[in-house]
Amino acid sequence: MKEKSKLKGDIKKEAKTQAMDIVQTIRNPLVVLDSNLNVTFANSSFYQTFNVDIKKTIGKKIYDLGNNQWDIPEFRKLLEKILPNNKFFNDYLVKHNFPEIGEKIMLLNARRLDSIQMILLVIEDITERKKIEGMTTELNNAYLTLKEATRIKENFFKTAAHELKTPLTVMNSFVQLLQSEKIGKINDKQKEILKTVNNDVSRLKDLITKIFDLSRLEEGKAEIKLEQTNIKEIIKNELKLIKPIANKKGIKIKVNMQKTPKTVKTDGYWIRQILSNLLNNSIKFTKKGYIQISSYTQDKKIIIKVKDTGIGISKDNLTKIFTKFFQAQPTETREYLGTGLGLNISQQAIELLGGKISVESKKGKGTTFTFTIPITPSPQQRNNKG
Repeated sequence: MKEKSKLKGDIKKEAKTQAMDIVQTIRNPLVVLDSNLNVTFANSSFYQTFNVDIKKTIGKKIYDLGNNQWDIPEFRKLLEKILPNNKFFNDYLVKHNFPEIGEKIMLLNARRLDSIQMILLVIEDITERKKIEGMTTELNNAYLTLKEATRIKENFFKTAAHELKTPLTVMNSFVQLLQSEKIGKINDKQKEILKTVNNDVSRLKDLITKIFDLSRLEEGKAEIKLEQTNIKEIIKNELKLIKPIANKKGIKIKVNMQKTPKTVKTDGYWIRQILSNLLNNSIKFTKKGYIQISSYTQDKKIIIKVKDTGIGISKDNLTKIFTKFFQAQPTETREYLGTGLGLNISQQAIELLGGKISVESKKGKGTTFTFTIPITPSPQQRNNKG
């Protein structure tokens, strides 16, 4: 009988030893308790994570550790009320502010091993993970807020554009009627005022066009009208529009279109919009020197370059300039104010035509925009034609 009892005791002791060996290999903090909730063993991860002394841990009741730091109401409830009626509990979240090590967020898992009268308590420290999750949530909320703000801004622009379109057309007609002097003579001062009004109306009409173009491009409603398009003629007409401003600023306009085919099957509307945006951009940011436009064919593509000797773009802004509403220059000065839509529209329109756009620039050294257009429309473009 004694031998049986001794054998049973040896088996129990061996089981405990094996259990201790297993416990030591676990990376999460783990504590072994007896039936009275006294600590009989803890692994090195427990001591490191919770900064407790081994001499003040073994043999002590779990609640008394670290000057009663572990006397946590939720913890007591788990060990004294839930575990006695269940052999285990999983993933109980406990949040506690330890006086010496600060706040910890823990996941508690326990197993009651009746055969060897032990309780295994695994404590997963998820404090850092929760911090990261919190930061991620904040970033996501910030992103959603920004996205919603952008959507509201876009809807406002779109609604405003629709509301302004009719009165601007009427205003433009009246200004032209007055300038024609068909309903009465006007003096030089009145002519100057009407010219200013006409310029402002033209700017607003240009803004409305940009908003409508952007809306169609982003909603996938922009169509391509493929037709034989005279690129040279479009370039000449767009240059005529900026020439008065260039002359006023003393900026030279250089043109090189010797290797440009007479016509290309593409969409003339989008080519005009792209060139208008790029040329107006150049004339706005160039104070002296020249603007040069050149076009030539290469690898079954037309390559068009718009180069200027303007103020240039900083390296940091080069990756942002095609972003919607982005202003590369400070908005405190009215000198360079714009909508921040032109380059974004140009990029989307060029991609719609099957081409690409790139930019090279240095601060104070000018800027060169280069875009390509395929000479032969792709099947996708043919399918998208209006």
